Amino acid sequence: MGLLEAAISMEKAVAAIVMTQAAQMNSWVHARKEQQSVVTTQQLIRWLDTYRAWLDAILLIQSALYRRMQVLFVGSSLTMIRDLEGSSHKQALKQALVANEASVCTLLESLFSFLSFYVTQIQPARQERQKADGVGSIMMILLLQGEEMLRLQTRKREVLELWEDWQAEPGDEQQRSKHSFRLALEKLRTQLDLHSPFSKSVTQKTKETLIRMKPYSVFKTPQVQASFHSARPVEEPWLNEGVTPGIKRRKRANRSTKKDEEENSE
Repeated sequence: MGLLEAAISMEKAVAAIVMTQAAQMNSWVHARKEQQSVVTTQQLIRWLDTYRAWLDAILLIQSALYRRMQVLFVGSSLTMIRDLEGSSHKQALKQALVANEASVCTLLESLFSFLSFYVTQIQPARQERQKADGVGSIMMILLLQGEEMLRLQTRKREVLELWEDWQAEPGDEQQRSKHSFRLALEKLRTQLDLHSPFSKSVTQKTKETLIRMKPYSVFKTPQVQASFHSARPVEEPWLNEGVTPGIKRRKRANRSTKKDEEENSE
C-alpha cells in the first residue's frame, strides 16, 4: 500500500465513523420524541458529556490526518508522491476528502438538531438556573469542538492545494450536507432566540459561536480561510483553548516530571 492509498483509506474510515455517530444521534432524538418522556437536566448533562468525550477522540484523529497531510504534501515527499502515485490516486483522494468533509457537516447537523430538541425540554425554575447553565457550558464545548473540526477540514484542503492542479469541486453529497448543516444551525439559533433556558451570558456566547460556524455552510469561503490562517505551527490537536478539560494540568505535570529528571541526572 502506497502513501496516498493509506491516506485515502484513513479518510474513508474516519468518514464512516463520523456518519455512524451522526445516525446514532438522530436516532436518539427520534426515540425520545416517540416516547415523549421528560428528560432531567442531570440526564442531559451526562449525555452531553459522553458526546464531548467522543468528539475529543475524533478531533485527535482528524488532527492526526491533517498533520499527516502536512508531512506528505511538502518538499521531497510531494515530489515522490507526484511521480510514483499521483496519477492513479489523486481523484480517489479528492473524493475521500469531500466525503470526510460532508460527514463532518452531517455530524454537526445532527448535533444542532439534538440541541434544538433538548433546549425545549429544559424548563428550570429560577433556583435551578445554575444546573441549566451546566448544560449550556457543555453545549459550548461541543460547539467549539465542532468549529474545530470544520477548521481542520479546511486546513487539509489548503495543504492539498499545494498540489499543482488540485481542483476540489463540491459534489452533490457535500452540497446537500452543507445545506442541511446551515438549516439546522439556523433552527438552533432561532430556538435560542425564542426560548433559552440559559443565562444571557451563556446564550450570547452560544449564538456567537453559531455565527462563526455559519460561513462553513458555503463551499470554500475565502473569509473562513482568513479567519484562522496562520503560519504558526499547531501546538495541540485542538486549536481552541479549553476545548479539552485538563490539558493545562497535564502540561504542568509533564514540565514537573522533566524538571525532576534533569535534577536527578545532575
